Amino acid sequence: MRRMYMRIIAVIICLHLAMQMLYQPVMAEDVEPDTSVTVTTEEAFQAALAAGNNPIIVNAALTIGDATTDSGKMLPLVLPAGTVIKGGEQGSLCMRCPLQIGGDNVVIQDIELTFSSSDALDSVPHREIFLAGHSLTMDNVACFLAGSAGSLGGLGGTEEELLPTVYAGGFENTEVGTAASLTIQNANSNTILQGVYMGHGVGDDSKVAYSGSATVTIGPRTVIRDGIDTQSNTTAQITVTGNGYVRDLSIIGNGNTTLTVSQTVMNRSKIQSVGSVILEDAAELQLTDGGFHNITIQNGACLNIAAMTDVAVSGDFVGGTYNEATCEDTRGVIVLNQAGSLTIQGAVSNQTVFQTENKNFPGDFTDGKTYITAGNVKDANAGFVLPEALQSSYELVVENASWKTCLLAQEAYPIVTTIDVLSSPERVDIQSIFSSNDMPSENAPYCCIQWKDEEGNVIGSQLVEDMLLYAWDMILAIKTEYWQNSTFDTMTDWGNAIQFVTSPENPGNFYFYADSQSTVNTGDYTFLLCSEYCEELPTAVADVKALDTIKATFQVEFYDSNDNGTEEDNEPTTPDKPTTPDEPTTPDEPTTPDEPTTPDEPTTPDEPTTPDEPTIPDVPHVHDTCKDIVKPATTKADGYIAKQCTVCGELVSKETIYRVKSVTLSKNRYIYSGKIKKPTVTIKDSQGTVLTRTDYQVSYRNNKKVGIATVIVTLGNHYAGTVEKSFTIQPKATAIQSIKAKKKSFTLKWKKQTAEITGYEIQYGTNKKFTKSTTKTVLVKKNKTTQKTIKRLKSKKTYYVRVRTYKSVKVNGKTKKIYSAWSKVKKIKVK
Repeated sequence: MRRMYMRIIAVIICLHLAMQMLYQPVMAEDVEPDTSVTVTTEEAFQAALAAGNNPIIVNAALTIGDATTDSGKMLPLVLPAGTVIKGGEQGSLCMRCPLQIGGDNVVIQDIELTFSSSDALDSVPHREIFLAGHSLTMDNVACFLAGSAGSLGGLGGTEEELLPTVYAGGFENTEVGTAASLTIQNANSNTILQGVYMGHGVGDDSKVAYSGSATVTIGPRTVIRDGIDTQSNTTAQITVTGNGYVRDLSIIGNGNTTLTVSQTVMNRSKIQSVGSVILEDAAELQLTDGGFHNITIQNGACLNIAAMTDVAVSGDFVGGTYNEATCEDTRGVIVLNQAGSLTIQGAVSNQTVFQTENKNFPGDFTDGKTYITAGNVKDANAGFVLPEALQSSYELVVENASWKTCLLAQEAYPIVTTIDVLSSPERVDIQSIFSSNDMPSENAPYCCIQWKDEEGNVIGSQLVEDMLLYAWDMILAIKTEYWQNSTFDTMTDWGNAIQFVTSPENPGNFYFYADSQSTVNTGDYTFLLCSEYCEELPTAVADVKALDTIKATFQVEFYDSNDNGTEEDNEPTTPDKPTTPDEPTTPDEPTTPDEPTTPDEPTTPDEPTTPDEPTIPDVPHVHDTCKDIVKPATTKADGYIAKQCTVCGELVSKETIYRVKSVTLSKNRYIYSGKIKKPTVTIKDSQGTVLTRTDYQVSYRNNKKVGIATVIVTLGNHYAGTVEKSFTIQPKATAIQSIKAKKKSFTLKWKKQTAEITGYEIQYGTNKKFTKSTTKTVLVKKNKTTQKTIKRLKSKKTYYVRVRTYKSVKVNGKTKKIYSAWSKVKKIKVK
């Protein structure tokens, strides 16, 4: 029995020792020693590199580089793998020698890194950054240094800029890796490189050549003077990402090079021999030269080749999709020159919106022109579609994998031959018709009127609106006494400041209306309904009676209810209305302050009882004391939610949060109405799952007036970052009221539309399809102008005419015109 007890005790001791041995190494591995050091001299900096300190914080202006080879060539400064160099308040590094990366995961951050070696005294500059087949991240690093540009004479250099050049290989006779990678992020105004050569030979300086895999990732504001070269690499991935602009970037690659652009606008870009280009997440690639093999455009991205006439894609063209049931739209946009064309040698799959001029303001097409041709299409729905704003004016004809634009024939307005007054009031109080903004007052009386065409068909309410048949120069009010008695034919005070307006809620009702600033006369008036507008209002009563376009009349007596009683009796009646202040018992509603009992919720501070947790038991424990660790997902990378034991540090569980893949708007174009526009936002992660509203907040900017509005999506909860999307608010369209032929000219009159417009654009021509060769455009730069005489026309010739409004707005610092839809076309045969 005693032996059994001794064996049990021995087993317990062994188990205890084993647990200690297993537990202690885990704790040792979790604790990383702090090896950071701040240096202020070159010697201290070199010593920190040799000792493996991390991070090395440079807090002085250091000049690096004295050692040379036997031939006099400057030896490079080598940064070992994992080195992190940060700039302090006074920190900068001035290199007199090349820089070489000695291993992966080297980071240079928040510092000025310049290379001062120049061609002074005919010397050879040493301004190279050798990746040596490893990875380097430059985060908020300024590289620009001004050269003397010959200002010092023979003693100085001739270079205007002293900029470093990145080579994926290495300094002569050095070892290089096989996965060269360069990342430039958080660029500032001085983040400027001379060139990036991810594949290259030995060159004049006997560098170690490199042709392995290459990765380049840059963000907005990065400037690379000579561009990125990957034409010698076995594989290369170039990524341009982030909200902002990258300008004047040239990229040369090969069939194994892939360029991905996400969110960024690449202005004035040159792309040569790149295998695949992928544009996503509202990115825009503005190409001025070159081409590529395959292209993918999705999620609101844009390929803008308007600066080029003829462009060829030697491979396939992949677009996005549109779901009519859910309005989910992942398509992109391609912008061509109006006189240009696109040839796709491979296959077209999915759909892409096709337009001219630019991304935000679709231009006109040339009638009958074939803009795009392809080798074949994947299915019946694959191909190109017109932008919504132009679908009422153009048709896209698809024949044998080619897309041709044709101008739709516009029907002329019907001719009014009969007008029937179905009902009208006998008496009207002028106090009931005063209003503003061309909207009827709440209790305004109205008439019911029908206009009919040559075949006796009633003209629909929408056409009545378009033709403005109820306008002030189509319905004239004349004193009944003057109208019925010829003795008043010379009188000129026959009119009244009364018009008619409509309401969207009650089509077919034409309400009496007077602007609140107008003076309206009381008395008996006869309304004359004309089939054509009066080009010039009659002066005298005789001129009114001479009109041959009057088709109907009705009579109304106008009175003023405010004339009943004395002024003393009348004035107090209006103040009685403001008894509405009694309504503001609504202040009682703000009992909502009781709601802020929510502060009781922050009992969460009780949670930080975690300080008690670090007690470590001597025996195995169950993971019942855990904390959440959240690494948010962004538009660039996945994140995760993990539970970590607060006792031993072990990760108990881990759930992936997938990165945000797309942000789309329910509508990309609105018509100005004076009201705020708020398209809904749909956000999907990389797995296609729609994010819930708890994961983001939406705000809007410039989303009321005509222009380019912005939707700002701020990610939260388990996500981080901000995404901006834009949509267009167009001005209201106008309508042609009338057009009258004259000798070799015509006079056009249209409805005045002053809200949020700068002026009008008139188009006229002899071809009803408005082909470019037969069409002329006239710009009217005042929004109060409502008529224009077009002269120097061909006699006895028929012309087609249309008009639209526009507003000049600032977009990216440039003035652009935002147009409304065209009015319906009218035709006229001049005399």
